[in-house]
Amino acid sequence: MAALAAPALAAVTPWNGAGGTDIYMDPVNLFTVGPVAMSNGLVWSSTNSIDQGGAVFGWTNGYSFLGNGSWNGEPAMAGTNQSSDVYGSVQSMSFDFTVALSAIGGVINWVPNALPVTISIYDAGDNLLDSLVMSSGGINLETPDIFYGFQSDTANIARLTLTDGYIGIRSIKAIGYVADPGGIPEPATWAMMIMGFGMTGTAMRASRRRRALATA
Repeated sequence: MAALAAPALAAVTPWNGAGGTDIYMDPVNLFTVGPVAMSNGLVWSSTNSIDQGGAVFGWTNGYSFLGNGSWNGEPAMAGTNQSSDVYGSVQSMSFDFTVALSAIGGVINWVPNALPVTISIYDAGDNLLDSLVMSSGGINLETPDIFYGFQSDTANIARLTLTDGYIGIRSIKAIGYVADPGGIPEPATWAMMIMGFGMTGTAMRASRRRRALATA
């Protein structure tokens, strides 16, 4: 009997954000390690403790990446206020998705660090799918402040993690992410609202007729 072939691993390739859905980050200017619930099951968190720099979420108040420039104003960013060069430990921040995606990325910037500064994606079983080293040995290996992303040939991306070196992300996009409708009523809700408006109008007209009869 022939042995069963092992399942093929999903292919992951670089992604430039084409065809992606914007993932909006509210400009709330939080200095926190999270977790912060965003929308539709998306959760941001950081491993940084406050005594090791902490982290920022929805930040628009200005953030310096030293020789790699700075970000100010919107779009809001998330970033680690931590570097192993300064604190002697490696920390990270992550975006976790309850519904697996087929692509994820964003505009990335960082401070070059002695240890590798990386972005990585994982599946729901915490298996590493792919990783990209942005800098190492104190020098840039990639160009800062541009869009970096990963695309898989199947919807299996459950987490995006950014590690070390005061790394930051903004202008996030994804494929497979359903944006929060922002309170737009469903068709059935619209029908109920229209019926309610009609009943309210009928009641107001009846009230006016009663007042007219009372004063006649």
